[in-house]
Amino acid sequence: MEPGFTDVSEILKGGIYILSYRGRVEYIGKARGPMLARIMMHRSLGKKSAAPWMPIPGVVFDRVQIQPVHPDAIDAVHAALVLEHSPRGNVPLAHLVPVSTPIVRRI
Repeated sequence: MEPGFTDVSEILKGGIYILSYRGRVEYIGKARGPMLARIMMHRSLGKKSAAPWMPIPGVVFDRVQIQPVHPDAIDAVHAALVLEHSPRGNVPLAHLVPVSTPIVRRI
């Protein structure tokens, strides 16, 4: 590897990622594909307010931790970390209130 460069190959794999802000874990996510795409989605959502129907709220973060995990273990590892840290961004989907959104077709 070239001097001054950091190897970030691991975030191109699937696994668990932890998004923190000011030392507090805000969200723990999992990705079966490249974690980079999922992390960038959270970064984009954090810059604007998310729609009320979004299952994952926008998360502002200043630290990202990643851990590649075998696909067979990803759900168990994710659940254990969410239970341990109780991040505010991990809202159980069963607790979300559906919001009716009119569908408008423009011709």
